[in-house]
Amino acid sequence: MMTVGALRLIFFFIYLCLATAAAVCDARTNRCPNGLAFALALSSSALVGFSISERAFVHRLIFAAVLLLLLVTFELLWRRARGGAGFGMGDIKVFFSMLLIHPLCAFTALGIACVFLCLFCLVRSRTHAPFLPFLVPSFVLVLILFESCALIL
Repeated sequence: MMTVGALRLIFFFIYLCLATAAAVCDARTNRCPNGLAFALALSSSALVGFSISERAFVHRLIFAAVLLLLLVTFELLWRRARGGAGFGMGDIKVFFSMLLIHPLCAFTALGIACVFLCLFCLVRSRTHAPFLPFLVPSFVLVLILFESCALIL
């Protein structure tokens, strides 16, 4: 029989593979398919389900859903006002799965990814670029560093 730690590791590996696939898909096509986003949300839910209590999971799910709705509303208003996409819907869907896993790491990774995206666009003289290739590695790195620091402290 598998332990909870082994199940968490398996679901983290599944999430990592799916998130990498989403980043590659976004880099190539500027899209994140709905099926892939659903698989990310499902794997992150399973990962968190083995990590925290049911009550904490429901609170985290409500927080992520409210933030998802706020981001979608902001994106739709942005598109109406500016006429072009900003923070894409695929980026929002993947960010939702990150919020389920660890909200603090997700926000930290969002800030780091924004900085690197700005630097990339400045160096390449581009006005836009896919965001997930910056967000996914930032989140994985921040999550690993955060968990390592939590074990030390």
